[in-house]
Amino acid sequence: MTIECVPTICPYCSCGCGINLIVSDGRIIGQEPWKEHPINEGANCPKGKNAHHFLYSEDRLKTPLVRKNGKLEEASWDEALDLIASKFKEATPETFGSLGSGKTSNEESYLLQKFVRVVMGTNTIEYVGRLCHSSAVAALMPAVGSGVMQTSQPEIELADCIFLAGVNIVETFPMIARRVLRARARGAKVIYTDPRQTTTARHLADVHLPLKAGTDAA
Repeated sequence: MTIECVPTICPYCSCGCGINLIVSDGRIIGQEPWKEHPINEGANCPKGKNAHHFLYSEDRLKTPLVRKNGKLEEASWDEALDLIASKFKEATPETFGSLGSGKTSNEESYLLQKFVRVVMGTNTIEYVGRLCHSSAVAALMPAVGSGVMQTSQPEIELADCIFLAGVNIVETFPMIARRVLRARARGAKVIYTDPRQTTTARHLADVHLPLKAGTDAA
């Protein structure tokens, strides 16, 4: 039996925490902290610590499924890949588009856009983050001129006041919440707007402003 440690990025959310997977004979059997990683510094949230378990979940598909006569039927890998290749060949730059995931690494996202632009010949590239973060983009664009984060994660701890809008970071981005807690310990004030009484509202915010539902991006 051979055991090795493989550094990688946690796939649970888009924080980008580093984890070291413990691999035995090609199978992941656990993980250990990546203490030198700049994002999570060796710590992981409970969800991240167990993120690798989905690989061997009984609910995962074990074989490709191909739709035949309106129904999904099991198929071999060769059959599935041949079908995918044929669909790629049928597509044109005018009919093809791609949708990226927030759970892929920077390298995987780069390869996706490279494939779409170079192989498929189109710039029709979409990202799920623009859809699920549309309310954040609507606020960020007029405020700072860009719909993306303007600071590094460690800089959060240096803030004197932190404004959170509609994001329950205690549950959805626990490692970001940890940095907000560090800033709060330094004396920073946390202002939170959200119609919901979330964990963030109850345990992290100094001031909670429960806006009327549906007016978050107004």
